[in-house]
Amino acid sequence: MAEAVGPEAFLRQQTAIMARPDRRREITRYAVPTLVMCGRQDALTPLAPHEEMVAVAIPGARLAIISECGHLATMERSYAATALLATGWFTAADRRVSNCCRCRSSRRGAGCGAETAPG
Repeated sequence: MAEAVGPEAFLRQQTAIMARPDRRREITRYAVPTLVMCGRQDALTPLAPHEEMVAVAIPGARLAIISECGHLATMERSYAATALLATGWFTAADRRVSNCCRCRSSRRGAGCGAETAPG
């Protein structure tokens, strides 16, 4: 992939990635069904940070590890990644969207900051 975009574009992409803000604290507030997908042979982001995200950072998240796969799971093992997404990785309870009780936003807590109520 890096070869396809050329060295200048790859350098710009890497510079942008290194300069982006750390959002790990923010993901602890996610209140939606979350699938953390990673390749077992990912050299850029090894398995441990993904496990930490599921165990600590994102409440109720699920971890899916794709064998014989590196950093770009949807490109390297597209059939495996698609199967994970298409086979109902989330439960029936996850399918219910909770609406904010005041502003009726489908995003939990968006808008008015009120407690969420079952949709």
